[in-house]
Amino acid sequence: MQGICTRPPTGSHVMPRWCSIAISAAFSICAVVQHDSYVAVLDHTSGSRDLLALVRAPDLASLSDYAVRRLAGLPGIRAVRTHLTNELLIDASSWRLRALTSDKAAQIRPARPPRARAAQHVPDDLRTALERELWRDGRQPIAALAESTEFAPQRIADAVATLRQRGDLRFRVDLARGYTGWPIYTWYFVEAPARVVAAARTAITSVPEVRLAMTAASRYNLILAVWLRTLADVNRFEMALENALQGARIADRAVVLRIAKQMGRAVGPDTRALGHAGDALALPAHV
Repeated sequence: MQGICTRPPTGSHVMPRWCSIAISAAFSICAVVQHDSYVAVLDHTSGSRDLLALVRAPDLASLSDYAVRRLAGLPGIRAVRTHLTNELLIDASSWRLRALTSDKAAQIRPARPPRARAAQHVPDDLRTALERELWRDGRQPIAALAESTEFAPQRIADAVATLRQRGDLRFRVDLARGYTGWPIYTWYFVEAPARVVAAARTAITSVPEVRLAMTAASRYNLILAVWLRTLADVNRFEMALENALQGARIADRAVVLRIAKQMGRAVGPDTRALGHAGDALALPAHV
């Protein structure tokens, strides 16, 4: 199994953290790990790993404890290999299906800014309550959030508007991938000189297939998650990427055979969400 770990934001910045775990009993381990609250995403993959997980932790100590004690202690896991990510270049919240014309897209109303009288600071207890409830259902109306968190509706509305304006909270719609026209989901693990990684900051952002891009302090210093149209595109994308990033080498790749968990939801074989799998955990709200 290979896993990805994220740490909640300090200020408005999120620092993702990765951990790579090789396992021998993928199915049985998946059923256990899928319900861990630290695990946001869990993929069955091809290649040198059986599972790949996106894991989030409140700090490095908690991440270490989870990887070394929790995961390494599970029967069937052969090894735990951790890749600490130091910069998030692209996350899936900026990915677009590109089904709307530019005119239609322009009709989407932007988020309302905070009221002039709204408090500029969101207390930790209110923020934590909002993260917990919105992680479970991001479509809840203000009245429902007020009832479940026991904060006044106006405080809830002000806090949501403030967090959104600062970039600390983004509402994201995930799609059942099998119905998007992009059925092939692949991870690429890239080795690149530092100058190439610097160039990738601008080059990668213009590539429509890339859903997630991050740099890492590990053997693989650039890690990408990509959606493609066909299986043949896996090699085509690899060649195009190495041509675009001269000096980079794709050291490993993994095609996702099945998603077991996506942003806290269990996912079925048809790529549709089945329900929650694990409680919320101090989440970076935009991941």
